[in-house]
Amino acid sequence: MSKRCLNIATLILATCATVCMSAASYAAYPEKPVKIVVPWEAGGSADMLGRLVAERLGKYTGQSFVVENKPGASGNIGTQQVARSAPDGYTLVLGSMSTHILQPAIGLKGPFQPIDDFTPIARLGFITNVLAVRSELPVSSAGELIDAAKKQPEGLTYASAGNGSFNHLSGALFEQLAGIRLLHVPYKGGSKAALSTASAETDVVFSSLGLVKPYVDSGKLKILAVAEGQASPLLPGVPTVADVAPGYRVSVWYALLGPKGLPQDVTAALDKAMHDLNNDSEIRSQLARNGFDLNVETGETFKEEMRSDTEQWTEFSRKHGIAP
Repeated sequence: MSKRCLNIATLILATCATVCMSAASYAAYPEKPVKIVVPWEAGGSADMLGRLVAERLGKYTGQSFVVENKPGASGNIGTQQVARSAPDGYTLVLGSMSTHILQPAIGLKGPFQPIDDFTPIARLGFITNVLAVRSELPVSSAGELIDAAKKQPEGLTYASAGNGSFNHLSGALFEQLAGIRLLHVPYKGGSKAALSTASAETDVVFSSLGLVKPYVDSGKLKILAVAEGQASPLLPGVPTVADVAPGYRVSVWYALLGPKGLPQDVTAALDKAMHDLNNDSEIRSQLARNGFDLNVETGETFKEEMRSDTEQWTEFSRKHGIAP
């Protein structure tokens, strides 16, 4: 064999070995397609996130991860389905702060234990939450919105993805800290809530940047502020709600969870996949363009974060009288 042929053969063998080693790390699991239940309607920010993550997990493991939308009851129907599924790793759920933290914190008890009925695989990261209004509303800042609301208590409406959703809690917290009263209008999903404000059915919406951006680009919505405690690098120069309502902070995460009792080999494989995801610069950039900050936290560390978030929001809701 010539030296050139020998070098080519060596390169091919080395490449095959690398691929085989990568596949071997996922050899035991998954052995068949994995279903990720997204408990909200197709087309929303959660659906977008679920599909991007599913595609990437399939790439890492060599097995299909398939999204199934199961909307209803503010995310509880699909989440309950996963809580009751077999703990074999083939049915997972895209969980959110709304279903696992915020709804229980304000007294909306779902048909499952939001932490104890699940195996927390990983917090995936945080959405960029914004305060937006219909373009015809004659306000150009969060401060002007507060002034307008004070002149007509409950005369302005705000849309949400349903009772106990992060949009609902974002609006309720804004009311409390700004000393105003808005009329809450719940919809069945975040995309419908954003559409309602873009269509001038409602006046205000707290929503993810990814959902409202197309409406902002088309001139149907205008962003007044970042609805978090600090400015966003994705929206340079845009102030925060906390600038006019001190103490305002709503950080909203999404996570991947399985039913309680997932076996160790499954959690180990998923843990590796989550670290691969966190180190993937391509998906990080893609998610950032849709207003999502990839920031993975896995296993028991994330579970403790869930417990801490529950305590903080339960106390906050009690203190400020935030109810469904």
